[in-house]
Amino acid sequence: MKKTLQEELQELEKTLSSLLENLKMASLDGDLSENYDWKILNEKREKLQRQIFELKLKKKILKMKDKTNNTKITFQLLETGEKKTIELTDEWNVNPEQGKISTTSPLGLALVEKKPGEISEVKTRTRTYKVQIINIIK
Repeated sequence: MKKTLQEELQELEKTLSSLLENLKMASLDGDLSENYDWKILNEKREKLQRQIFELKLKKKILKMKDKTNNTKITFQLLETGEKKTIELTDEWNVNPEQGKISTTSPLGLALVEKKPGEISEVKTRTRTYKVQIINIIK
């Protein structure tokens, strides 16, 4: 049976908690620079913390994508007054000619979780511009 991200995260956090107790006990064994057990446990702690961080980040990204995929947003470029409608999508379904923009693109990031009427700043490598959200259809 495949574990969910939440189950995997809970298991890692439980393992980390147990490891921290063992690390505390190992630190009582004198000079840490010569304490092999402490060094091994500390390396495992670092690895576990990195895995937990990556899982939390993955979970956050998936949650954001679930909330925004296939959302159509109409916005106005404040510089020119031009109105555009785009559809937020994942990286694999991007098609700018059809108005399908990735949630992780500069424009996608500027529009995610915004409300009609809000003004958002879009930062690209070459310039920064502002857009105002007009309408959102989920």
